[in-house]
Amino acid sequence: MQVGLRIVIGLFLALLITRTLGQAIIWQHSVPDASNGLVARDSASNLYFATRTSYLGGSRLKVQKFLPNGALVWETVRTFTVGPTWTTDTELTLRSIAVSPNRVIVLFHARRDGGNGAFVRSFMYGFDLLTGVYSLSGADWDSEWEVLSISGTVAARARRVVATGDAIVDFVAADTFAFLGTVNYYTVSSVNDLIIDSDGAAYLAATNTNGTVKIGKCVASGSLSVQNINVPGYAEETLSRVSVDASASRVYALGTALRQTSMPYDREVVLYRLDTNTGFYLGASTLGSVGDEFAGDLTIVPGQGVIASGYGYPFGSTYLRRFGTDGFAVWSQELPGYAIGASPTRHAVDPDGNTLVLDQYYVDNSNSPMRVNRVNAATGAILGKLDVGNFNPRQLFTDAAGNFYINADGFNVESVLMRAQPARLEFGDNNVIGGITYPSGRIDLPAPAGTDQVWTLTSASPSVVSVPSSVTVPSGTPRAYFHYSVSPVASITTVAINARHGGFIMQRALTVIPARLANVSVFPNVVIGGVPTTGTVHTSGNAPQGGLTIALSTSKPTVASVPTSVTVPGGSYGIDFQITTYGVNANQGVVLSAVEGSITKTAFFAVNAPALTSIEVAPSSLKGGTSGTLKLNISGIAPTGGFSIVLISGAPGVVFLSASASIPAGQVTHSINVPTAAVTSSLNVTIFATRSGIYKTATLTVTP
Repeated sequence: MQVGLRIVIGLFLALLITRTLGQAIIWQHSVPDASNGLVARDSASNLYFATRTSYLGGSRLKVQKFLPNGALVWETVRTFTVGPTWTTDTELTLRSIAVSPNRVIVLFHARRDGGNGAFVRSFMYGFDLLTGVYSLSGADWDSEWEVLSISGTVAARARRVVATGDAIVDFVAADTFAFLGTVNYYTVSSVNDLIIDSDGAAYLAATNTNGTVKIGKCVASGSLSVQNINVPGYAEETLSRVSVDASASRVYALGTALRQTSMPYDREVVLYRLDTNTGFYLGASTLGSVGDEFAGDLTIVPGQGVIASGYGYPFGSTYLRRFGTDGFAVWSQELPGYAIGASPTRHAVDPDGNTLVLDQYYVDNSNSPMRVNRVNAATGAILGKLDVGNFNPRQLFTDAAGNFYINADGFNVESVLMRAQPARLEFGDNNVIGGITYPSGRIDLPAPAGTDQVWTLTSASPSVVSVPSSVTVPSGTPRAYFHYSVSPVASITTVAINARHGGFIMQRALTVIPARLANVSVFPNVVIGGVPTTGTVHTSGNAPQGGLTIALSTSKPTVASVPTSVTVPGGSYGIDFQITTYGVNANQGVVLSAVEGSITKTAFFAVNAPALTSIEVAPSSLKGGTSGTLKLNISGIAPTGGFSIVLISGAPGVVFLSASASIPAGQVTHSINVPTAAVTSSLNVTIFATRSGIYKTATLTVTP
């Protein structure tokens, strides 16, 4: 296809693209007066953002650590000012950044002409991952330190010796930078890229002074395998990226070359292939002409080949081609839109194994948004596109949750780090208790949906977390809610929930926590000794299969006793149990304790002493000199040792009472004999009984 026709088609397609500029940005951090920042990411998706800004005739290096949610953890600034060799036009230029087990390490140059001119000095700074403390440094006047790659505890650093042009790879310990070995690749015009694999082998891509390219493999012991490559029919070959597929014994390098034809600008993107074991050169393939091309990025398809990208300059297409391990094209794909070749194309891989391509395309004079294209690695089909706003792309990362982390330059002279997503999958709390009723999640869009958006939902473990098959965000609204169910679990279980729409994926890890003891209660919580009451334990969710056993005890087992344990049945969230109380002489406070693992819950209840409720004399009238019966009644059982009641006769010479009477232990009533004396006339005698301030009376009539 001719270049002019491609541009026309690109313009037409760009006008058809729905503008959603900036809507995908979840969070964004900007460093004003900065550009060409660098980002590295650790295994937990923490981001390390290095930028440089001008400062009073010098430069400042700023390194920041951000959590995946965008929170700033630390920020460290190092300032470089004018000195004997640092003139007012000297600026820092960032070259490489990498994360070791304990440090983030930055390589940078001091260069003339605002950072774009003659080399002055190389620097290497290391910062503690946890604190940001500046903890490692190095400098070199003689070599341009260009690229740093770290694998495990070993780091490989590529440099170019200014005086000789030799390309050197230094092997060092990743954290301490203790020297391990050096390999010389000899004269080059530039060092372009370096990668170190899991076995500690470093692969270097460089450009030779004669317009050919050099690709080599070396190890710390000094072993070197190198190929100088000159593709027939091409001149001015350069390299930009190198990548390794150990599973297929392939090293791939991406670059450009000028076709030796009558067209002076017929530059093409070229993919070089070598055998990693032998170093044998296997050939080169072209990406496909789109005009004056620039190399983009590489994505390894493990064991099956590689996906390469290129873009035109100043305008053209972003072009993708997948090659097999034999160098033959599997598919080709041209991304819609009028691409802007001034900004690099960058790749990443999503959780489904699709290739993500970050590029920039032209809409009109005021709109040149970045976009993330999702491309099926097997077929090349474009699965989705996400516009991210007007920025110049630099780096793209993704994680297992489907988040995009983008390093870009803003049009207002700023370095920008952002997280982008087509939406958010939210659960309110990522920790949910198994067996709770009606938990809810939601899909949050950055802006109201233009049309109904149907998101499909899947659970990695439906038996634990069951979600609906889909949820629709209605047109004109920014969110939709859905209910899901969580089954009881016996141990902490993490379940990945995926939401997909338009080829994009979001993932959220939901942690299901076993139901635990939530509380214990007593009702009624005031009883008379000897009267049973009821205790209840509640769990935070339905108990798992097999039940949840709760240990029980009281602070005064002689006053109130409970079973040693109860088991909440599986699928239930509570169970009752009986509390047995015993007679007491005085009111008692009791603490009921329920224990499950490390959790203890308590409830307070009272066991009160019985109270005198009534006295009865029978018969109520009797002849003097005979005896009657006095019955004493209390509200609960008498405690051990009995329950003593004080007695008083209103006529001690007529009705004879002992000073007190005791209700036997375990009894609620007791009768005593009441003798009387002979009288000459009828007499009404009041009998008094008292205990703990309570008085009860009865009247006995004694007749002649």
